[in-house]
Amino acid sequence: MPEIGLLLPTRGIVIVSEKSPKVSEVFDLARKAEKHGYDSIWVGDSVVARPRLEPFTTMAALAMITSKPKIGTAVYLPALRHPIHLAHSLNTLAAIAPNRIIWGVGIGAGVSDYFHEWIACGVPPKERAPRLEETVEIVRGLMTAEPFGYQGKHFQFEKTKMFAPPAPPKIWFATGHGRWIPRQHYRVAKWGDGAMLNLDTPEEARRVVEAVKEEAIKLGRDPSTLHFCMYMSVHVGPDREKATQEGEEWLTKYYLRNWWQGRWGPFGPAELILQRMQEHVTSGMQSFCIRFAAYDQETQFERFTEQILPKARALKP
Repeated sequence: MPEIGLLLPTRGIVIVSEKSPKVSEVFDLARKAEKHGYDSIWVGDSVVARPRLEPFTTMAALAMITSKPKIGTAVYLPALRHPIHLAHSLNTLAAIAPNRIIWGVGIGAGVSDYFHEWIACGVPPKERAPRLEETVEIVRGLMTAEPFGYQGKHFQFEKTKMFAPPAPPKIWFATGHGRWIPRQHYRVAKWGDGAMLNLDTPEEARRVVEAVKEEAIKLGRDPSTLHFCMYMSVHVGPDREKATQEGEEWLTKYYLRNWWQGRWGPFGPAELILQRMQEHVTSGMQSFCIRFAAYDQETQFERFTEQILPKARALKP
């Protein structure tokens, strides 16, 4: 039985009204997700390229108004920040919401449209990947109560100690995206607790799962301890053509241009979405992070919750 999570519209409310975003809609949807038994709630990340609410601040607020769902980032861009500050924030979040925080991380899109964000934050875009790896290593080291020091290419410091909660956040790496990148598989197996895929077909996802597990075995890790999640963007509606048009329009405004070549979705009737979810469960996915590609998040939530959620919970590998 897969776990079902919901991406909250922390960017969507800015798309609709940048000058006066309805922040209350994010929290209302989080409360409803908990009420209806969603297993997790998620927030996205971007500083200036795709404006939205700041993720860690939002997660702390979400922890105060909910008590059961896991709270995660889908996904966070660690290389934009300094790892010492990141570790401090994450350890605090883990103390506020014990055993509920998932730190989903990625290197960010290699699209020049977004490079101004990296430059504005003082990070050369070409350093995204190595900085990600060093940052995650450092954050993991500072999640324990033991003194930790680091000597890397981008960060160096002597042994230091930080407040660390008993249960550190889980770390999931963005992986896949319809591309075959062995270094992604290695990152999950080396430093991660799981992988978050998107844009992958079920067959592509199956191959990623197998590759990550193989890397884990090489590194002496038990592959069964790794979690695999599929990030899906859907638009639920009876008319497939209309749903596709509306979903693609919303995503284009979200990402500023269309670069995904039809890989998001599916868009349309509940049966179509359930079929794809079943295919992903068969490929090895253990959970889903669902994003509604729509301006009307409330209606999408109602449709998904009524027409899809109960049946999705019953899906089997």
